[in-house]
Amino acid sequence: MAKHKAFKKRHKEIKHKEKKHEQKHSEKRSSNSFWVWSSVILAVALVATIAYYTSMPKTTTASNTDVAKIANSTINYINTALLQGRATAKLLNYSATKYPNLYKIEIEINGQKFDSYVTGDGKLLFPSAINVTTTESNKQDNQNENKFDAPNSDVPDVKLFIMAYCPYGLQAEKAMIPVYNLLKNKVNFSLNYVIYSNYGNECLDNGTYCSMHGSAELTEDIRQMCILKNYGKETLWTYLDKFDHECTYQNAKTCWEDVEKELGLNETLIQNCVDKEKTEFTMLKNEKDLDSKYNVRGSPTLIINGKEYSGDRSPEAFKEAVCSAFNTKPSECNENLSSESASSGFGGGTGSDSGAQCN
Repeated sequence: MAKHKAFKKRHKEIKHKEKKHEQKHSEKRSSNSFWVWSSVILAVALVATIAYYTSMPKTTTASNTDVAKIANSTINYINTALLQGRATAKLLNYSATKYPNLYKIEIEINGQKFDSYVTGDGKLLFPSAINVTTTESNKQDNQNENKFDAPNSDVPDVKLFIMAYCPYGLQAEKAMIPVYNLLKNKVNFSLNYVIYSNYGNECLDNGTYCSMHGSAELTEDIRQMCILKNYGKETLWTYLDKFDHECTYQNAKTCWEDVEKELGLNETLIQNCVDKEKTEFTMLKNEKDLDSKYNVRGSPTLIINGKEYSGDRSPEAFKEAVCSAFNTKPSECNENLSSESASSGFGGGTGSDSGAQCN
């Protein structure tokens, strides 16, 4: 009898544990499937939304700054209101779409990537889209949706805004160098600089002109302006190629001397130009005015015929973006460049492209 009671008690304990185990796994499955089921439900709304937007007249796409603001706000909402600590959403990329006021955000949750969508006012989120057709035309539309297309001109104007020591600015420079070498006679290339005011203690003109990474970076910005002023674009881009690839963060403050000697530049001429600019601020003012004109807030920022570029930082991607700005594309646009993203920071090689900025 005692054995029978003990058996019943043990059986009851086992059933209780099994029930708790099943509840735990049920909660886990619910957490893991949350985003998937949300995707299915809201994707239906997305189809209707896109159909509505398609019927509307096309409008000018939002600036990259506007899209970035909505994208970051959306990620914050996903993490705080939807996932609530069960997982963490990470923003991988963002862009405007061909539909007015509809933005695409690429996110990652627990290693799984999702292409999600949010309306321009940030009020409606579609965790994922369901492709309701499989036609070749539809596939082509998807491929072209985020393809950058600049306003056209006979001679495209290309402005790359950077900070001399910013790892992402260096990444963009290294990706742009082959494009410059390919199209320099067909395009108006311009290297420009992101200048702040009242940023830190290492500024010029009572805080009017500052750079994120201190006085050494600001001095290098000025040095590059002086090379352009005294030797022209060809020499500047040759200098950048060597400075970006041969120098390091440890020796950047002195490595430029070796690069100038290697190129046969007059160090005294350039240094006098640097010293003069630190008292007159003529070139710095011009850069700051351009930053304001193009609403530049970070390094790198690429402006092609007045339109801000958002995309991969590989030579091929930059070339395609620049070539989209021609009224008539030159034959050089048919040449293939590397599709690998340049490495961030100083040095050679390739790396991953996070779309990050120094800002």
